[in-house]
Amino acid sequence: FDEFKKQMLEQKTRTLKADVFTLALGIVHVFLWWCLAELMIHFMYMHAIYSSYPVLSEVSYWTLGGLALAQVLFFYVKYLVLFGIPALVVRMDGLEPPELPRCVIVMYSFTGMWRCFDVGLHRFLIRYIYIPMGGSRCGWHGMLFSTAITFAFVSYWHGGHGYLWYWAGLNWVGVIVEYGIKRLLSISFIQDMIAQFVSPRICHRIHAAVAAVSTSMLILTNLIFLGGEHIGEIYWNRIFVQGWPRA
Repeated sequence: FDEFKKQMLEQKTRTLKADVFTLALGIVHVFLWWCLAELMIHFMYMHAIYSSYPVLSEVSYWTLGGLALAQVLFFYVKYLVLFGIPALVVRMDGLEPPELPRCVIVMYSFTGMWRCFDVGLHRFLIRYIYIPMGGSRCGWHGMLFSTAITFAFVSYWHGGHGYLWYWAGLNWVGVIVEYGIKRLLSISFIQDMIAQFVSPRICHRIHAAVAAVSTSMLILTNLIFLGGEHIGEIYWNRIFVQGWPRA
């Protein structure tokens, strides 16, 4: 609200030519995103795949991985349309809306996912739930508690169904693990040991391996959000249990 109030009080110089260009460009973007979403629904049956247990149980491991990526990409494209239309209306009113979701392909951390996918929701959660509950100012225990309350609210806000609590809980664990690793690596002794015994090339490879694990868990949690815990269980068993290490 403070950002909205600040923008409302600002006097911006606007021209008809700039407004028409913004409107035309926004309409083209939304139309292209909408066309892509419709093509994915028509030719790839994206909604039907969410509940097609026999299909997901019989396809090859590589096909299953491709379907997982396609599902989260469709989720991203759909949100571009859902967020893009109101964002265009807001821009026509002379305001600057929150950034549109960032592509899930470039997401490799739970923290980055929550910070950059739904920017407006993230700002709301930080301002009105995480910080009032104490946040990181209260140390480890306060951070754990504040983050848990925040994800509990997110789960309840999305409907409070059982699979949403699994989704929120896994995201909470992911954020906590990433925060713990970051705090551990910030210790000067650990930094000195890494600088002395680990080459920069090896550091990059370790970072890539850790990011790959985080990305895999991100996709899995999103699949639970989209299709429920049974869909998540199929992906987990087939790719991470039965398909390891080939898949």
